[in-house]
Amino acid sequence: MGLNDIIQVLRRAPWTKVVIAHMEAWNHCGLTRKSLQRDLALEGFTDRVFIPADGELLAL
Repeated sequence: MGLNDIIQVLRRAPWTKVVIAHMEAWNHCGLTRKSLQRDLALEGFTDRVFIPADGELLAL
């Protein structure tokens, strides 16, 4: 999924929270955590999206 796909999920399912994993892998090397966080902040979705750092554990 790219940025537009993530935004569509968030818009169509406003009750959801999204965890974005496998960032900066080979097939997503053009989409970094930093740029994704910036773009999602511009759309107002930062409170619904978690982008864990490598090795970070989330307790949900």
